[in-house]
Amino acid sequence: FGPEQLRDTGLVFEKDDGSGFVDRFRGRLMFPIQNEMGKIIGFAGRALAEEQQPKYLNSPETELYHKSHVLYNLHRARKPMRAQSHAILVEGYMDVIGLWGGGVGEAVASCGTALVNQQVRILHRHTDTVVVNFDPDTAGVTATERSIDMLLEEGLRIRVLGLPGGLDPDEFVQERGADAYRDLLGKAPRYFDWLADRARTRFDIRSAEGRVDALKFLLPPIQRLPDKFERIAVANDLAHLLGLDAGLI
Repeated sequence: FGPEQLRDTGLVFEKDDGSGFVDRFRGRLMFPIQNEMGKIIGFAGRALAEEQQPKYLNSPETELYHKSHVLYNLHRARKPMRAQSHAILVEGYMDVIGLWGGGVGEAVASCGTALVNQQVRILHRHTDTVVVNFDPDTAGVTATERSIDMLLEEGLRIRVLGLPGGLDPDEFVQERGADAYRDLLGKAPRYFDWLADRARTRFDIRSAEGRVDALKFLLPPIQRLPDKFERIAVANDLAHLLGLDAGLI
């Protein structure tokens, strides 16, 4: 391939002085990104040295690669997703690979960007249930809340898996094994129970002000539920949690 073609794929970029081209991913660990048919359309490269920034470098948007239209590992995960009747949504490439190495094949990840509605619609073509298993740090919790909103809007059933010990999925499988992961996966609470625990942590629901704040936090995801009967059931749970009249909610 000529240098102009390589530039168009994002594999190289041109020097400022026009004297030649530079390998975009030099000195990085490479993760091929494939479309639903398994064709390679882009790459992610992880830094191997501390001074390399950013930690992850992704292919730019090209005629072949549109980040919002791709879920990492979907071409392999489709069959396990059907067999397990759910998908696992994780944050990173290594989480997907770590789970796959342990025999948990139904995991996918967004490609170097926050989850977007187009990816949620793609996911819904293959399953009706998604287990969100993001990192337990502040950024991961915020991303989980945001993902719940989008998944609800698409009408998906959602459970949230939080791993103990501050471990991400890859670390957990390495330290405790895939059987322990599967055991926790089967016990993952539905999204409302996870959000309710978040509300208890963030707000003092013993006070009137805290209950109002918790209500404002928990109402929007309930309102996004497309099924009327599920909305009523979850609203009743919310009333019980906050000690409020169910009819009011």
